[in-house]
Amino acid sequence: MQLLKDHGKWDEVIQLDTAALNKIIQEKQWDNEILDVLKEYVKLEKSKRLYLSRIKSRV
Repeated sequence: MQLLKDHGKWDEVIQLDTAALNKIIQEKQWDNEILDVLKEYVKLEKSKRLYLSRIKSRV
């Protein structure tokens, strides 16, 4: 947490939006120094989601 504050990045993840943090790491939006430290605390995994919806009736 202090590392992010020291680098002026805390406001970007203050609510710990894991999706936002994942995007930042994947797209390497921050300096490597910060990303290298963060990678010690995260586990990146690929996953798939399936969403169900009702079949629309044909008119």
